[in-house]
Amino acid sequence: MNIIKTSNKINLKFTKSSPILFSCSSGYNFYTHNHSQINIFNKSRNIIRHIKSEELFYYIEFPTDFSNKIDLDFWIQIIRKPPNMHNFIWPSDIVQLPGSTNKSCPFALVFSVKSFSDYQNFHTIINNESNLDWQNIIIKKIIRNLLDTFIDFYRLNYAFHEFNINNISYQKNNLNILFDFSFSIQNLKNLYDKVIVNEKQINPDFADSYYYRVERSNYMDLASDYFSIASILFKLMIGRLPYQGSILDDVVNGNEKDHQNWIKTYHKNPIFIFDETDISNHIGDFSHEEIFYGKWMKLPNNIKKMFSEVFATKNVLRKTEKLIFYSPNEWKVALEPILNTN
Repeated sequence: MNIIKTSNKINLKFTKSSPILFSCSSGYNFYTHNHSQINIFNKSRNIIRHIKSEELFYYIEFPTDFSNKIDLDFWIQIIRKPPNMHNFIWPSDIVQLPGSTNKSCPFALVFSVKSFSDYQNFHTIINNESNLDWQNIIIKKIIRNLLDTFIDFYRLNYAFHEFNINNISYQKNNLNILFDFSFSIQNLKNLYDKVIVNEKQINPDFADSYYYRVERSNYMDLASDYFSIASILFKLMIGRLPYQGSILDDVVNGNEKDHQNWIKTYHKNPIFIFDETDISNHIGDFSHEEIFYGKWMKLPNNIKKMFSEVFATKNVLRKTEKLIFYSPNEWKVALEPILNTN
């Protein structure tokens, strides 16, 4: 199998015997492929070529744990009416794969091949705790660009549901944000409309703890997205996740297996690290935690209030009548005064 790097010019050999893929959304689109792959954001993708235009595309199969009852009309509408967004990778077609590994859902979404060489994965920023500070000029610009991207997406009444740092990239020179596609996107107009999501694609670090409750059964809603946004903002501004407190001090978080156990403990104890009434998960008692506590104390009171409301145990577990989740636009308005200062 050929692995090729992303570039503006890609030369591939396609023969008459190359398999043909047929579009499910247009009778004019036919593709051929020779089992070559391209590297997109450190992920290997299968290359195909449009037979008529000879333009190159790549496709992504629907995940193996995806619902058996795929709504082709939903995906065809997404493709035929693409949103006017520059910061999201959006499918241009859907094809049926004769030899798909997912027998119950043998389809794949098709995407245009572009050059992403000037983008970096978001984890290079968010995993660097020493630079995460709401007073950092670069972090301020990242936050502003993130919120603008979120606002652009949600104005179209979509929910993303897969806030995995591997799905977020930023441009090196201007810090513009680019989101990879999510198979769990849904049209949602109401904050608490529930939909089944693709379980294996959800990043547990930023998902709300309510999602991991037994009664939730892989359902998410727009409020879940709003929690993830608040969690990402908190991580960027303070340097820790909202429940990454003293309860986790003795829990090993080394390799991937350790992290799975760590994250289970994390979601079983959704107690905000700066909760004013419950100090069981507080931080700040040790010297290495003073820096996080200091950044929190310097935040304007209205921002601290918003974080405290979203991350409150009863709120995130939906056990209070007055649920509080803030939209990206509400965060932008609240954060504008500190984002515009040097």
